[in-house]
Amino acid sequence: DPLNSWTDHSPGVIEDLNAVTTNGTVVVAVGDSPTNEVGSFARILRTLDGSTWTNHSPTGSVHNLHCKDVIWDGSEYLIAGYDYDDDISGWEGVIYSSPDGRTWTRPYETNAADTKLYSLSHDASGTICAAGESGTIVRRSSDGTWSTPTSGVSTNHVLRGIAYGEGTFVAVGHQTTPSNNGDVQIIRSTDGLTWTNASSGTTLDSWKDFRTIVYTDTQFIASGFYSGIHNSTNQGLTWTA
Repeated sequence: DPLNSWTDHSPGVIEDLNAVTTNGTVVVAVGDSPTNEVGSFARILRTLDGSTWTNHSPTGSVHNLHCKDVIWDGSEYLIAGYDYDDDISGWEGVIYSSPDGRTWTRPYETNAADTKLYSLSHDASGTICAAGESGTIVRRSSDGTWSTPTSGVSTNHVLRGIAYGEGTFVAVGHQTTPSNNGDVQIIRSTDGLTWTNASSGTTLDSWKDFRTIVYTDTQFIASGFYSGIHNSTNQGLTWTA
């Protein structure tokens, strides 16, 4: 089993690396801003062999950029994260894109405080959905139009993870006040525009929650704060441990 043996090929950065993806040839890893904001920023790293990594972080005023998730949608890499916007005196959600992992542009930013983005996913048609702080959902339609649909999740909650499968986007999260855990949130959408709440489909205690979710070709699997691992075989409607 090749997963039984690992070789350290760390890229030599000290910042947190939060996510990694590949198009089958190029691997891209993304992470947070350096704490000292000096030197070459190691937020977006690229490799062809897993051993030699090069820094391809975006240029410009991105000292506060945090990259939380990255995917390959079949034609380009997309990053979800957040950056500090002095004009609004707050953290806004941002999306970066690149066809090759080398050159990055920012096609969308929320322009609203408290809308950090943490996760994103896509369907076969090219629709992209990202999830984040204050119940934020960001959507890109197949024609490239960006929008922020209403998720129905209250602003004292955060959506930490999102996945797509069986014709459905499913996002999960938890409350942020009065405590930063519990009151699990599960929302579903077939198009990324209209979302319905399915939070009652779990038997979790009120202080437990989901923070990450994946689709495995046959089912959704979610996990989070003291929740263990749960699965859903009906597009996120109900969950079993």
